Amino acid sequence: MPVPQWLKPKKNNDLASSGLWQNRRTLLIASIISSAAFQYGLDFGLIGGFQLAVFGFRDPAITIGWNIDPTVQQLIASLLTLDLTGTAKTGSLFAGPMAKFLDRRSCLAVASLMCCIGVAIQIATTSLGALYFARFFLGVANGILMVQTQLFLQEVSPPHLRGTMFAFFQFWVSFGSLISSIIDNYTARIMSRLAYQIPLCLLFIVPVLLFTTLPFIPDSPRWAISHGREEKALKYLQKLRGPWYPETLIAEEFGEIKAA
Repeated sequence: MPVPQWLKPKKNNDLASSGLWQNRRTLLIASIISSAAFQYGLDFGLIGGFQLAVFGFRDPAITIGWNIDPTVQQLIASLLTLDLTGTAKTGSLFAGPMAKFLDRRSCLAVASLMCCIGVAIQIATTSLGALYFARFFLGVANGILMVQTQLFLQEVSPPHLRGTMFAFFQFWVSFGSLISSIIDNYTARIMSRLAYQIPLCLLFIVPVLLFTTLPFIPDSPRWAISHGREEKALKYLQKLRGPWYPETLIAEEFGEIKAA
């Protein structure tokens, strides 16, 4: 199958001339890493069914015959967003020191494990106290994931393709919201705790995917250079770009990273 002209690189050695097809490995890696945003979109949609099924109460005064305390409802939702909105919330504050001392893959792996713990507690508990803790804990984990994902995308993307790479991020948020609505709609008919446990199990998808694929993904060459590991940085860059990527462009980009 021929490659479309707009995907092909131009016929010169300038770094900005490399096209999407030439950077296809980086695009694939960016799509996998940015799937962390799917977690955020998915959680917002799924948590509605969880709140009503476990902590709601019968209320014949309303149409659906079931209601929930507004304080409980607001806390369940806001304890996650508390750590994701703004630039200096809890998850972001944890992400800063982590990014300084741990490489990007390690930060993402830690956040993925934290997500799994937070989700597991939510599935198992019927206690409000445990639920509040799990929501806050998951919020911190998601905050770290969101920050580290954006750092990773910025650092591994060719400068002229960063906008394209970041488009994956917004796509995953929207796609997560869509999937959560579909799942909630079909599980609402289940008359047991499975009605919310099945949707919440979907929150394992992204952290498990990230944790299992991270060992096969090159780390950030910029992080490696900032820590005096130039040989590793060059290897990371070569693996990110692929064996078909011209050595002249790799040398040019490596020089720019060192000079930054």
